[in-house]
Order: sequence, then C-alpha cells, then structure tokens
Amino acid sequence: MAGAPDHLFNLRNNFYLGAYQAAINTSDLPNLSPDDAVERDSLVYRSYIALASYQLVIHEIDDAAATPLQAVKLLALYLSSPENKESTISSLKEWLADSAIANNAILRLIAGIIFMHEEDYNEALKHTNAGGTMELHALNVQIFLKMHRSDYAEKQLRIMQQIDEDHTLTQLATAWLNLAVVSASSPFSYN
Repeated sequence: MAGAPDHLFNLRNNFYLGAYQAAINTSDLPNLSPDDAVERDSLVYRSYIALASYQLVIHEIDDAAATPLQAVKLLALYLSSPENKESTISSLKEWLADSAIANNAILRLIAGIIFMHEEDYNEALKHTNAGGTMELHALNVQIFLKMHRSDYAEKQLRIMQQIDEDHTLTQLATAWLNLAVVSASSPFSYN
C-alpha cells in the first residue's frame, strides 16, 4: 500500500499538532474504508476530548461501537469526573485482560494515556511498550520523560526515526526530548 493515498494524513496532523477544531472541521472524508472510518472517528472524538467536550463523546459513542471507539469513550469517562476514575480503570483492565481485543492499538494507547494520568508509568508501559504505531512510540517517549528517563526516551525516539524520520510525531518527540534535556541541565530548572 505504499502508493495508496493516506486520506487521514491532514486529520492526523491537525490532531497531533493540537489543532483540534481544525481536525473536527476537516473530518468529513468520503469513501473511507471501514478501518479508516473508525480511525477517523477515533481522532475526531479524541479532538472533542482535548477540547473538554467529554459529554458529547460519552453520549455519541454507543455500546455497539467498535473497540477503538469504546476505548475513546472510556477516556472521556475517565477525564469527565473524578468519581468515574475507579470504574473506568476497572473496565479498562477487564478489556485489557480479554485476549480478543487487548492487542487493539487504540485500546493500548488509551490505556497508556489513562495510566500515565494515574502516574502508574510501569502499567502504562506494559500496554504501550510493544509499539506498533507511531502514536504508541510517541506516548512511550512522553512516559519515559515523565519518569525522568531521557535515556530510554532517546532509545524510543531512535526507533521512531528509523520508522519515519520526517513523521510529525517523530519531530514532536525530538522537540520533547530536547526540551527535557535542556531543562534538566539548566541552572534555572525548577524541577
């Protein structure tokens, strides 16, 4: 599929760069494959989450939706209110224990995000460290930086560079790592 056009390229880049409203506004893409449609919807709903529109996501994703969208709904439930956290994490752990869906990349990404919010970095890495997507690799860089392990973050970045040196997430991860290293070595660091 090297020659096939990537219909989600602009949507993904808008999301990665934090242009969430632009991602939402440009998401009306016709003739997508079923897998691309699920990925598109996942990015759109994650954009709504980034804009703190949790209830919209919770109400629009029904129980019959695909696993990746259910995972995104879990993230919205987790972030929407503190009283949802325990039940959300419990549901997440149940899903991760189900071998039929545990390898879904978006489910693993959402697990990594939630466990990173919980500051349970080992649990986050347990689900993201196998990689598989650039987003999972980029999340690993963030987790390692949160752990103050720039050496591991750099190793993860090298993997990303080998996959696609020009990828938006590779460029962002390079900037994150450089900022972390500079701020850690700065005499004016407040860490």
